[in-house]
Amino acid sequence: MGTSHPAFLVLGCLLTGLSLILCQLSLPSILPNENEKVVQLNSSFSLRCFGESEVSWQYPMSEEESSDVEIRNEENNSGLFVTVLEVSSASAAHTGLYTCYYNHTQTEENELEGRHIYIYVPDPDVAFVPLGMTDYLVIVEDDDSAIIPCRTTDPETPV
Repeated sequence: MGTSHPAFLVLGCLLTGLSLILCQLSLPSILPNENEKVVQLNSSFSLRCFGESEVSWQYPMSEEESSDVEIRNEENNSGLFVTVLEVSSASAAHTGLYTCYYNHTQTEENELEGRHIYIYVPDPDVAFVPLGMTDYLVIVEDDDSAIIPCRTTDPETPV
């Protein structure tokens, strides 16, 4: 019986180490596999997120503003979790960063750790992305500089 304790200890350490290695999930994947994509005004587009655990989306609009955004889970035979984000009629307000992330790995204080794609929706009538409900006040003293937050709807727009 004296030898069984070290054996269980070694076995326990091996299993713990193995579970820690297996619990390190690779980042989820997004299709299309691009850093940025230009989407035509009023067209539809979809983004697919694949991961080894449950995944969610963060996108530029609030839930109240996103009546034309649908998110659904898809079944597949790969063993991966798949979530699809679909936009039925793209507008300038859909321009921004779309992030796919694992549900259980995020905390409110941390920046989302996941995969990103930046979507541009060029609109000739809206050169800059609407700021939404957030107002920015920029105060600059003499001889100082400031960065004014502005994002264009078209990556070709000179700023």
